[in-house]
Amino acid sequence: PNVDVAHVSLPSVYREYAFFGNLTWHLTDKFDVTGGVRYARNDQRYEQKATGLLVGPAPQAKSGAGVVTYLANARYRFSRNVTAYARFATGYRAGGPNFVARDPVTGELLAPLSFKSDALDSYELGLKAETADRSFGIDAAVFAIDWKDIQLPTAAGGVSVLTNAGSARIKGAELTLTARPGGGTTITGAFAYNDGYVTEDTPAVGARKGERLPNVPHFTAAINADHVEASSPLRPSVGASLRYVLDRTSSFDLNGGFPQYEMPDYVAVDLRAGLSAGPVDVQFFVRNLFDVRGQLSAETSLSILGGPAQVSILQPRTIGISASTRF
Repeated sequence: PNVDVAHVSLPSVYREYAFFGNLTWHLTDKFDVTGGVRYARNDQRYEQKATGLLVGPAPQAKSGAGVVTYLANARYRFSRNVTAYARFATGYRAGGPNFVARDPVTGELLAPLSFKSDALDSYELGLKAETADRSFGIDAAVFAIDWKDIQLPTAAGGVSVLTNAGSARIKGAELTLTARPGGGTTITGAFAYNDGYVTEDTPAVGARKGERLPNVPHFTAAINADHVEASSPLRPSVGASLRYVLDRTSSFDLNGGFPQYEMPDYVAVDLRAGLSAGPVDVQFFVRNLFDVRGQLSAETSLSILGGPAQVSILQPRTIGISASTRF
């Protein structure tokens, strides 16, 4: 016989309006500071229409919140080609009504009816510079982020819900290098280091103090090389890209609802070649040249029932042609 485990429809409405403004003060012709403030208000409605062994219906729920965020920037121009900056900003992600999960025997709630907004404080120092002839450029930054009341998924009664899970700190650096050696050739390299970890034990999602955040690689890199023969009427071009992503984890080690799963690192290569005929640009491309099965993300809620991890895979080798025009 057929068993109705869960059949769910979740009609919802989300509305938000915001007011914001920035003010810049040029203290000298080389140094300026900027301050900004933003107020946002969101209102939500949510209804759970459900049948089955795991879930049931719930009446319409409402939630709403008003949030103030702000920023402060300072920028100094050493010359036309060299600028340093410091930036502080706050941010948030709206909360909302949660999936209603109850104990099938007692009827007690297994998770809060709603989850709160999470918020962060971001600190960044950076430098942007290029040579006078633009043959070489550098864009470098270091940053730190304090993240509070993190919204993370967990399992309750066999279904996924969101919960606010403590706090985390993220430290990192980004570097982009650009070289234009001449003759229509451009080479860029973008590198990022990210060290994100929780700063307190959070039993609700099985996180221990110091454990790395899910789905965040410690290191990524992307290198692109392109050449355009501008002297030819058809402007033929060729290019290649290499992308590297370090290993990641999908959950926390002690999360019983979403068992831990490790996604290995991967390298992918893309090739491209193009022509221009008047206003029409045509490009031939090969994406993921070596047909790498890079794992992008994983969802493991079925694993507690003996099922497999549900893994999103990098698009397989794709060969194609595209055309675009300007008018």
